[in-house]
Amino acid sequence: MKAILVPTDFSKPAEDALKYAVELAKKEDAKIFLLHVYKFIYVSPIVSSDLVVEQFRASEQDVLKNLKKICTKIIEKSKINCVPLNREGLVVDTILDIAKKKRINKIVMGTNGASLISRAIIGTNTAKVVQHANCPVIVIPEGVKYKPIKHITYATDYHASDLLSLKNLLETAKVHKAKITLLHISEEQFSPELERQFLKNFSIKIKKKFDPERMLFKLVYGKNVVKRLEEYIKSEPVDMIVMSTTQRMAYEKLFEGSITKNFSYHTNIPLMVFHHKEKAVIFL
Repeated sequence: MKAILVPTDFSKPAEDALKYAVELAKKEDAKIFLLHVYKFIYVSPIVSSDLVVEQFRASEQDVLKNLKKICTKIIEKSKINCVPLNREGLVVDTILDIAKKKRINKIVMGTNGASLISRAIIGTNTAKVVQHANCPVIVIPEGVKYKPIKHITYATDYHASDLLSLKNLLETAKVHKAKITLLHISEEQFSPELERQFLKNFSIKIKKKFDPERMLFKLVYGKNVVKRLEEYIKSEPVDMIVMSTTQRMAYEKLFEGSITKNFSYHTNIPLMVFHHKEKAVIFL
């Protein structure tokens, strides 16, 4: 059985991510591990350490009871298995450790809309998990509700890591009966004729390895990658954006400037990110 890990701090974004994960689990016949990570820090020389530890352990049990209560509701309502986990440690390290030990297939995490996603390169917990997890991470912007995944847009710069990502993504697409559009945004460094040839070469390589019936290939032009992607999402049906973190340049371009600009796709489109350890080698 597949497994989905959902870290929670009991915030609204985490709650939204859990609701999304439950719907994914129902569709993909997966179980959920609901994880809360905490850190015990004692710094007061005034209060007895024994008393602090006693109160901390009581709080720890309260948290576990809350996790169990949430899981019980999920099991009763959605008929999927939900396992509560309460762990002490560093948030990112613990999430990655649990994902490895439990053989997690997907991690689903919440974020506070555009601002947290936009800081993905410089350091939120979600971003760090995205960059280091061995399984795909789905980032759910706050307030986003699950809707059937029928149209997936994979942003590509023709990297070799796309092969690994697409192999995994196609399994998801088949379960959801979704189409995958491989989208390349040209910054007009090359002529339109050459760009079309690049896309053709790339599509030939992909179609030789994967089911061509489930994939479409799209080329759009524009020096502002963020703006063009926003325009694309507004004009085309997109239920999920997907990319690989080895595509560092594309990743940075996608989110640069979004702290001050409220792009619609940051607030209503889930983002699935694959991370691959090997260098991103361009196909062409």
